[in-house]
Amino acid sequence: MKEFAISKKRWEQLLTGLVRLGKGKLDQQLLIKHLNDDFESLEALFNLVNEELRERLIHLSFVKPSEYQKYAHHFIFIVNKDFVIKNVCAPFISRFGIDFGSLKKQSFLNLTDEDTARLLKDPEYVEQLTNSKTSQSLVLLNQTFLFNIKRLHATKALVINLYQLHLDSKFFPHNLTNQIEKGRLKQKRRNEDIIEQVKLHLDNRPLSQKLSLKRLCMDFGINSNQLKKLFREQYQCSVYEYHISLRMRQAYLLIETGTLPFKEIADMVGYPQYSAFVNYFKTYYNILPKELRMKQHCSEKNKESGN
Repeated sequence: MKEFAISKKRWEQLLTGLVRLGKGKLDQQLLIKHLNDDFESLEALFNLVNEELRERLIHLSFVKPSEYQKYAHHFIFIVNKDFVIKNVCAPFISRFGIDFGSLKKQSFLNLTDEDTARLLKDPEYVEQLTNSKTSQSLVLLNQTFLFNIKRLHATKALVINLYQLHLDSKFFPHNLTNQIEKGRLKQKRRNEDIIEQVKLHLDNRPLSQKLSLKRLCMDFGINSNQLKKLFREQYQCSVYEYHISLRMRQAYLLIETGTLPFKEIADMVGYPQYSAFVNYFKTYYNILPKELRMKQHCSEKNKESGN
């Protein structure tokens, strides 16, 4: 089983991209930052799948131009060298219901996502884009677009071409979105079952045994990060906290209802060092073991004298 240590943002971007791809949205591309980690292979594969599907769709523009128009939206921004907006095509204005006056003289960079804006501030990157035949991906007004940049040499202005490409649902199973959601629910139920089995295992294992998260993960086929996260979500405490609560409850019961020596009780619930047991018990119940037993003893004597 392969484990990835990545940021939540990268994970959510891939998941969101896969869901959008499942709905036929091809106007996306994950940013490869050349971190050379294992997860980057998945990001690159996702981009390759999108690119392959786009190429097939673009091929349609040559063989069946009228058919292609059903699956593509093309918008144009004209900006100066500093990316100040000079003009916007009418289809963009009408499609997104935006007043041209509110866009004119704004910086295009202020409308895009932070990653794209940062890249476009680099003149060398912009020069590479103007000479490239491939498209990149950006987010503009909460919409995802493919884009490329061309230079108008006569005026030194830049033409930003935005594309939204999508495949018709006939190319995908009609219930794909439902299948994705069912898959998520199935995985969630599976995770809940595993965590419930972990809890049941903790409830029945000898309290004198040392708890090993690594052993639990191996026994139940789950990685440590998942185990910690899912157990807390399901039972509002960590695995260790729950294990300690079992030990403390058992110790409290033995002290309150029996006459076993405290050191023997401590050893029975997994604390060979009596001082450590006392500290845990005092922290947990705000009372020392001997105080609890004395309190119980006094309570019993009062009942006897009352009779």
